[in-house]
Amino acid sequence: MSTFAILILCVQACLVQTVFGQCCGYGGIGCYGGEGVGDVAVGGQLPVAGITQICGQVPITGAVEFAGPVKASGSVTITGRCTCGCGCGGGYY
Repeated sequence: MSTFAILILCVQACLVQTVFGQCCGYGGIGCYGGEGVGDVAVGGQLPVAGITQICGQVPITGAVEFAGPVKASGSVTITGRCTCGCGCGGGYY
């Protein structure tokens, strides 16, 4: 086979993989897009271990309060962008 024929065969294989990957793969991850309204109360112990990853928007309006001792270890990284009304100009913080 010539080099050109091998190149065409590889390009066709990539195109077939792309076409079948669109309909045979898992569905995409959708956005939440909603807003939570109400109070959340937790009484007792709340053991949490592992990694929590949130991708998208987390709308929080109001205050977050903790009463009593809150034991935590590890690290927390928060990155994002203010979108409206917070006065930071829409920049990253």
